[in-house]
Amino acid sequence: IARLPPPPPPPPAKAAKVPDTAALLAASAAAESEEPAQPGPAEQTLGGILADLTVPEAVLVVEGCMLRTYEPGERIISEGEPGDSMYFIRSGLVKVSTATPAGMVELGELKPGDYFGEVSLLNRVKRTATISALELTEVLVLDRKALDRLRPQIPDLIEKLQHGLQNRAKATIAAIQKHLGG
Repeated sequence: IARLPPPPPPPPAKAAKVPDTAALLAASAAAESEEPAQPGPAEQTLGGILADLTVPEAVLVVEGCMLRTYEPGERIISEGEPGDSMYFIRSGLVKVSTATPAGMVELGELKPGDYFGEVSLLNRVKRTATISALELTEVLVLDRKALDRLRPQIPDLIEKLQHGLQNRAKATIAAIQKHLGG
């Protein structure tokens, strides 16, 4: 009687992706912050770059962040200022604007799951836009020191941030051209 060979082993499972802010923040209760980070509603995802990371990688990023809260109308970052941090929106809504020869141009709004400030952090340039809270807004702030600590642990983090930056630059150019009538 001939025996069939055993079936091949299943392919190794990929690490789970980050499902939402609540799960991620619950998994990273030890995160360093100005105040303890509390899980938000499940529908508030960190999305963007963190959604492309494995859960352990995303937890490392969140553990390197500080939680900050901004009131409606409060300016979070100002165009032209030096910047050494980026922000992940945990809750709330912010307005993005930039100065042009024709005046201020509103580039849009960012919501939970979006991020900003990566241009200055990655390229060591001054802030390229002004971001203001439209409502009570909580952000996770990742500074340069924390990013430098993460580089060896998440080697493709910078590449993913650069890819997002390229997409953002295209959207910014389109918004300015639209405003200028071009």
